[in-house]
This record gives sequence, C-alpha cells and structure tokens, in this order.
Amino acid sequence: MVEAKLQAVVFGFVEGGEVRVFDDEGHATREWAQYSRDVESEVVVFYDSDGKWLKPVMSTSLSGAKQFDLVRGESPGDGIDPICLAVREASSLAPNMYFASLSELRSRFPMQTSASSRLLSIALPPNASAAERGDAVQLHVRQDSIEVVVTVPKSVHEWFVEATDASTGTRVEDWSDYDGYDSSSAETLDAEMAEDVSRFVKRLLAGELRLEAGHRAKLLWKTAGAWQQAVPFEASESALKP
Repeated sequence: MVEAKLQAVVFGFVEGGEVRVFDDEGHATREWAQYSRDVESEVVVFYDSDGKWLKPVMSTSLSGAKQFDLVRGESPGDGIDPICLAVREASSLAPNMYFASLSELRSRFPMQTSASSRLLSIALPPNASAAERGDAVQLHVRQDSIEVVVTVPKSVHEWFVEATDASTGTRVEDWSDYDGYDSSSAETLDAEMAEDVSRFVKRLLAGELRLEAGHRAKLLWKTAGAWQQAVPFEASESALKP
C-alpha cells in the first residue's frame, strides 16, 4: 500500500537543507500556498516520485492571492540540481510515513556521474533535448539535416558522440574514456569528464555545424568564424582526452 502511494509523492527540498515529503501535488501546493513568493524564488524546489523536477507555475486567484501549480515536462534551469545531487546535499528529513531516514531516501536516487547529471540540468534551445535512456543520459541536437547525439553513462567514466547527416547518409562517431590511465581518484576523473562534456556541449549548441564526407568523415563546428574539427576528437583539443 505504501509503495503504491509512493508513486504520487512529491519531494520538497527547502533552502537550508531540509527535505519534506508530500502525499501528492495537491498536498505540496496546499502546504506552500501561503509562501508562493518563496516558491517563485526557489526557496523550495519540488520533484516528483521519479526525481523529475516540477516547475511551479504562478497565477493569481479571484481574491488576488498568489497561487501555483506544479508542472511536469519542463527542462530545469542551471540552478536546479538533479535530485541525486540535491538529496546528498540535504541535511535533514522532515518526519513522514514513507522514508525513515535520509539514507533510505538517498538509496532511492543513487548517485550518478556529474556529467550525466549536468546534461539533465542544462537549459537547452528548441533544437535540442536531453532525456534519460536506461543507464545513460542522451542529448540530441538537430541542425538542418544534421543530428548529433551525445551519450553519457550514469555510472561509467566514458561518453560517446555520434553525428549523422540525413541528406547524405554521412556518419561519424567517437568516444572518450577516463579510467585506468593514471592514479587519479574517481572524484577527480568524474570532475574532469563533467568539464569536458560541458565544454563540448556548450560549443555544440553555440555554433553552426557541418558534416564533411570523405575517406574519414568529420563533424565540424564554426568557432570565431573558422571551421574546426569537433568529431573525431583531436589530441590537440583541450576539452577532450585523446
């Protein structure tokens, strides 16, 4: 019975570190209705039972009071952490009927690579989308006939890029891995990969793309007015491991 009810719960992460668990969206909005300004300024951040961010949409009642609804399906802004990070930064759990401790709540949302978490929190333009696909997060970017897919596993320090041009059938791919090359700690490798992926995605979203056919196909991006090779990765590219 409790497990069935868990499908409807809403998590509220309050500034200061407390986590509150609500029975459903109605419960959450009723509890915070009188604090709508705090909701609007993200003093509290809401997630559904699957850990998806819930966007508060503000409105005004007939009496003139501010109110809000929680909406699914919106991409979180840069300031919204994935729930797996938010729950690890939390310091206390308000009494509730679903979870006895923060440890139990954390086990529901296991930690994943920082790079995959960041992909889910990036503000994306209309031609791009990010979503979880099994044990990985995928970013799809479309520009005219070109589609680029960046795949970042949740638990392994490696990532993949594949680019295709539907008009010519040209395709190119490459990947980068981080484990086993030196004595760097897992935390260091995780941070390095997250920076590499973020830098790559930022450039991918910012410029014009072109897929060049030939003996070895190449994805090019336009940077500062000049075409540069993006994929395959180049050893000289500071954003990536060779």
